[in-house]
This record gives sequence, C-alpha cells and structure tokens, in this order.
Amino acid sequence: MLRSAALFVCLIALIVLVAGATNAGWPTLPFALIPAITSAHGELLSPLKDGGRGETEGRRGVGSVVIVGQVALGIVLTSGAGLLVASYAHLARSDEGFKTDHLLTFMFETPDARYSSTRPQFYHQYFEKLRAIPGVKAAAGSLILPMTDNSTHISFENPEHPLPKGQLESARMDLVSPQYFRTMDIPLLTGRDFSDADTENSPQVMIVSRGFAEKFFHGENVIGKKLKPGAGNDGPPVWREVVGVVGDIRHSAMSQDLDPIYYLTASQFPKWCCMYSVARTGLEPLSLEPEARLLVASMDGNIPVTDVRRMRDRIGLQLAQPRFAMVLLSAFAGLALALTLVGLYGVMASSVARRRREIGVRLALGAPRQMVFRMVLHQAAVLVAIGMGLGIAAALASGSMLQAYLYGTGARNPIVLAGVCGLVATTGLLAAYLPARRAMQVDPAVALRSE
Repeated sequence: MLRSAALFVCLIALIVLVAGATNAGWPTLPFALIPAITSAHGELLSPLKDGGRGETEGRRGVGSVVIVGQVALGIVLTSGAGLLVASYAHLARSDEGFKTDHLLTFMFETPDARYSSTRPQFYHQYFEKLRAIPGVKAAAGSLILPMTDNSTHISFENPEHPLPKGQLESARMDLVSPQYFRTMDIPLLTGRDFSDADTENSPQVMIVSRGFAEKFFHGENVIGKKLKPGAGNDGPPVWREVVGVVGDIRHSAMSQDLDPIYYLTASQFPKWCCMYSVARTGLEPLSLEPEARLLVASMDGNIPVTDVRRMRDRIGLQLAQPRFAMVLLSAFAGLALALTLVGLYGVMASSVARRRREIGVRLALGAPRQMVFRMVLHQAAVLVAIGMGLGIAAALASGSMLQAYLYGTGARNPIVLAGVCGLVATTGLLAAYLPARRAMQVDPAVALRSE
C-alpha cells in the first residue's frame, strides 16, 4: 500500500514538473525527477521503523549527484547568459559613426508612371519644403538607410588595378541626396559634399568612405581618382570622379564591421526609386510626423507615407533578437541558481539532521563549535567544487554554440567565466550557511538524549 502511495505521489510530481517544463523549467526536469524516482523505489517502512534516523548511503549519493548536476547546469546557463549580456552591452555601446538621436525616418514611393522624368525636381522641392518645417534642422534622402537590414553591393572598375569582369572588386553602394552627410552627422573628412549642381548632365561624381579609400587606395590620395561603378542610369555605367571622403558608419546594429561604401548622388540617377527621408530635428522626432505627412500629401495626395520611425527605434528593433536571447537565457540561469540554492540547502539541512548524534558526540568530546561549522561548509564546498569543475568544462565545450550570437566578446571569455564561478560559489556557500549555523548550535545533551 505504501509503495503504491509513493508511486502515486511520484506520478503527480511528474505531471506537475512536466507542466512546469513546458513553460521555462525543462532544463531542470532531469534533476527534479531523480529524487522522485528514487523515493518511489525505496523502502518506506524502514525509515519509519528507524525513527527517522536518516537515509541510506544510496540516497545520500543521489542527492549529492543532483546537487553536482544543478551546480554544473548553473555554470553552463549562467556563463551563457553572461556572454550574451556582455555581447548586448557591447552592441548597445558601439559607435554607429553618426548621431542617432533626434532623427526621424520614413519612406514614400515616387512611381515611375508619374515621376520617371521629373523625380530629381520633385525631390529637390520636397526636401526644401521639409527643411522649412519648424523644428527641422536638416533633411535629406537615402536609398539604403542604415539600420534597415537593407544592403546593395555593386562592383566597380578601377583603371589603376584592372581585373577581369568576373573578378571585379565590390563594395556597398548608396544613393543619397545633397546634405545627407550633414543630416546624418557623418563627418566630411576631405573633398566636398554633393550639391544641387550635380545633375544628370554635369560631370559624374561619387563620394567614398574612409574604409573604402584605405582598402582600395591605401596610402594614396583618393580625391580625383576615377572609378566606374556597375550601377547605370538607364544605360551603360560611366566613369565617375571621387570628390569627397566621409567617415565610416555601421549599417546594421548587429554588425561591428564598418563596411567600405561608396555614395552616388540620386540626382544623377533619376530612374532609380525610391529614397528614405531623414530629418534631424530639435524636437521629439515623432512630433513632426503629422507635418511630414501633410507635406507629402500636399505634393501628391496619392503617395502614402510608411515606415515612420525614429532612428533609435530602428536600432532597438535590430537589437530585439539578441535582447530576447539574453533575457531568456538569463531567466534560465536565474532558475538554475535558485534550484542550486534550494537543493543544496535541503541536502545540507538533511545531512545535519542525519548527523545530529555524531555532531553531539563531537561537541561532547570537546570539539570546537567552529570546527563543526567548517565541517558542514567543507562538505558543501566539495559538492560545489565538483559541480563547478564539470560546469566549466561543459561551458567551454558548448561555447561555440553561442558564437554566432556574440559580438565583441569570445565564446571563452575568462572574465565572464570567473564572475560566473564566483556567483555560483557564493550561492552555494549561502545555501550551506544556515545548516552550518544550525549544526554549530546543536546541544550535545539534547542530541544524545534524543537518540
């Protein structure tokens, strides 16, 4: 009857644990099942006949194994969470190469059916009116806006380093309007910016980033060089003169690389559609959304304005995935540490209760109470140390699984691992502190009399 009752209790516990595992507790399920299964197979009458004197050596061993496993799991999960936290912090602190605050961005299309021949004039008038809105300090347009997960790599010919057609160098390319670099606060390092005088019929020009100049013209003055980008304007590509060099920027919040890029002026590509609008404001950026919508509607009531966001919000969207992974793994790590705390406390409390008579004898024979305190802590420290050793080995072995999600830190970061070990060790010692204090306060007379 008692064995049947034990099996029933084990079944109920299993159902509850499985229900909890479907939410967030699945990594701890094996460690929770071991004690339940062990209890079901044990002899229930023996402990009752013995007056509750203790557990068998086998059960004590199972308890120790569970604690070691929990500590090891805590090391693995906490180290993974620590790496993701370090990676996310690095991404959040990274320099984008332009000022991201007070930037309003949005998109609208200029259909070829109405703007194939008048697109440059339309954008020129539009940006002039956009800059005239109170609160707008600068405004411009870009075909490939940073932090939008869009990119265009186009090859180019370099007459100083000729290569076969299939082996041409390539780099990022963007079409921008005049004042784009001023609006984004991208520094102009040398040369000049695009201007309204750069039209389809004027000399064809381009601007390159510092990384582009260093990669393809290392140590040379790039101003005045001529390249032929593979991008054409309803016709074959033409040679373009480099007239300026600007600073590097990050094109994605998920990338640390400052990819080389060259810029072409949109006014020399009237067939290309369409550009994001960027406005730098002295106010809250979204407060200008109604006026921006009214401006576009006043110029063409059939053009819908879409994708209205602050630049900071675009960066936040790109960081959402690593932030979610960090929070999720941190939650698992916190759960593992909590289970380690509770589990080790239970094992040590049970050990102190089981060894109550032994502790009483030691104290009666003159053993210092501090020695009893250290004895209990030593027992807990051995279990924690074994679990930490296994956890460190597992964390190092599994670190490569997180490498694709890490930025600015390696999968085997010694600082993170040392901090995690310190946290887990502190958690383990805190869990053993109260049972150790209780053991130190055992009254020898009461302990021996109760036995």
